Amino acid sequence: MGNYASICILSYERLDFLQKTMESLMSVDSGYPMEIIVHDDGSNVLVKNYLYKLARDKKISFLIQNAGKNLGIGEAVRKCFKVASGKYLFKLDTDLEFKENWLKEAVEILEKPQIGSVSLLDYNNYNAEDDRFKTIQVLESNGLKYKIVTDFISCLYGVKREIYDLYKDHLDTDGWHQYIKSQGYYLAISNEDKIVNFGFGADTSIYLEKKEDGSVTTRKTYDEPLIF
Repeated sequence: MGNYASICILSYERLDFLQKTMESLMSVDSGYPMEIIVHDDGSNVLVKNYLYKLARDKKISFLIQNAGKNLGIGEAVRKCFKVASGKYLFKLDTDLEFKENWLKEAVEILEKPQIGSVSLLDYNNYNAEDDRFKTIQVLESNGLKYKIVTDFISCLYGVKREIYDLYKDHLDTDGWHQYIKSQGYYLAISNEDKIVNFGFGADTSIYLEKKEDGSVTTRKTYDEPLIF
C-alpha cells in the first residue's frame, strides 16, 4: 500500500464532461500525491480513444474498459478499488472541477477521529431546499474546518483503505457511506467546497459519434442531468 491516494474516475459517455474533468484533475495542484484510475463502462468509440491516449501518454495509472453493457456504479467502484494501491480511495464522477489542495484537505479530514468517509462539496450550495444533507456540527482542528453531516451526494467521496476493507462487502450504488455511518463513523465534508460539480442542472450533454461512412455526427447521451 502506497502513501498516496487512488483517484478512481467512473466514465460513461459524456465526452465533453469527461475531458473537462480530466483536464482539471491533471492541471490543478491537489497538494497530495495520487494515482489516477479510470473505469469506462462501455462508452462510445470516441470516449474510448480519448482514454486510450491518456493511458498511452501515461497521464493515468490504470484504464479499465468494460467492453460489454453498462454494469453500473457499484461494480465499477469495486473494480477500481481492487486495482488501487493507495492508502486513501476516492470515487469521482466525470462532471467535476477541482480547486488547489483539494486532495490534501480531504486526506486531512479523513485522518480526524471517527471520520468514515469524506466529500468535498455541500449539496445545499446547489439546492438549499433539499433537507437530506444537513450539517450537524462544524469542527476545527489545527486550522482545518470541516462539517459533520447527515449525508452527502455520492458523485464524489473518499475513504481510508482500512475502512473500505472492513465494509467493502456492503458496497452498493449509493448507500454505502450510510452503512459506514451506521457502524459508528461520521460523514464529513469540507467547510468550503473544494470541488465544483458543473453537471448539476445541465440540460443535456452531447458526444461526437463516428458513423460507418466515416462522417461524424453529434448525439445526446441523456435528457436529464445525472446527479446521483
